[in-house]
Amino acid sequence: MTHRENFSQLLAAGLTVSMFDEMEQWPEEYSQICNLQTSTRAYDEYQKFAGLGAAMAKGEGKTLDYDDPIQGGSKRIYAETFALGWICTMEMLADDQYSRIRTVPGELASSIKHMMEQTAANVYNLGFTTTTTTDGLSLFNTAHPLLGNGNTLSNRHPTNAGLSQTALQDLVVLGHNYTNDRGLKRRIDLKYLDIPPELQWIAKKILKGDLEPGTGNNDINTAKGLVDFNIRHYFTSTVAWFLRAQKHKVTFII
Repeated sequence: MTHRENFSQLLAAGLTVSMFDEMEQWPEEYSQICNLQTSTRAYDEYQKFAGLGAAMAKGEGKTLDYDDPIQGGSKRIYAETFALGWICTMEMLADDQYSRIRTVPGELASSIKHMMEQTAANVYNLGFTTTTTTDGLSLFNTAHPLLGNGNTLSNRHPTNAGLSQTALQDLVVLGHNYTNDRGLKRRIDLKYLDIPPELQWIAKKILKGDLEPGTGNNDINTAKGLVDFNIRHYFTSTVAWFLRAQKHKVTFII
């Protein structure tokens, strides 16, 4: 509880007050890295389905081949409640000579904003471990099973490579070669590089220079402008980096 005994200096005149977090906050990031979805349910259920396979040649007078969609796994997401309160005595509010205690409710809004940002970013932070999909595997995995043919599909770099021009180009190619569960080509046009602050210098070298970085050659930088990079301030790893398409399925339910 906030009372006069804890904030005695606010009770007398002549104090130069610098209190609470008065620095500018970063612009909202969670809506840039996640699709937003609202829900009023206790939980949301996600079910995976695979569509039809490729059409096949049919000889004259021959029977038409038929196909069916395939049902895959499911995942249930339970709603969580986040809350934080504040209690202050009437006397503390009345005797505060600088009206600083009255600004505390604004701190609650900052707390909620931080919670939303960190929770959304944790989809990525924990994507190699505990964030799982409908197949039960981690979100970023080299062996997501395809429903149609028993093969697997990767959506991460095979060697967990650090951010480099070669690794970046590897994943861009991976996106171009993407197929759905039935083996049909699907366009994954990777446009955005999401990185922690520690990787911004490497990203600039790779994506902004005219010449190929890290060499004495005069070869042009084929990665220049390949993707746009964005610094994400709620990523917890200093080395993990993520390529994202404009259309993706990473969803944050609010």
